Amino acid sequence: MIRIHLSVKELGNKCSEVFDGVLLCCGHHAIPRLPSPWPGQDQFKGRVIHSHSYRSHKGYEDKVIVIVGIGNSGGDLQWS
Repeated sequence: MIRIHLSVKELGNKCSEVFDGVLLCCGHHAIPRLPSPWPGQDQFKGRVIHSHSYRSHKGYEDKVIVIVGIGNSGGDLQWS
């Protein structure tokens, strides 16, 4: 199974994580905008959804996900 591997470098520190899914939080009350496919996205078997489509945590239990976005949508969904 293909998983998302995310590496971040901030203030000289680097960390890496691996995720089963991606939740894009780019504005719940706007027209959902998804970025252009990233290299390898066609092989990723997890779910990629926009926060506008998110309704419930059901189906995400025991999954490792990444939330992309730092606005209200992303902040709200991290507690879900």
